Amino acid sequence: EFEEGCLSIPDVREVVVRPDRLRLRWTGRDFTPHETDADGMLARVIQHEIDHLNGVLFVDRVSLLRKRLLARRLRTIARGETE
Repeated sequence: EFEEGCLSIPDVREVVVRPDRLRLRWTGRDFTPHETDADGMLARVIQHEIDHLNGVLFVDRVSLLRKRLLARRLRTIARGETE
């Protein structure tokens, strides 16, 4: 568990549960396969950014109760009513 925030959703922070380590595999521009392990904050940041590529925001990973409590605030931000 760790409190996350995101520039896409200003002034909202929530506790998100994510694995604390991962193995990342990708293919480079020259089609060479790569693999690396990450843990700690790096693993969390990678997961957060991969979620963005998949259209998932960190608030999609919080409990239903927390989402309901955030609903009004998220609607306000979605309408662009934020500083």
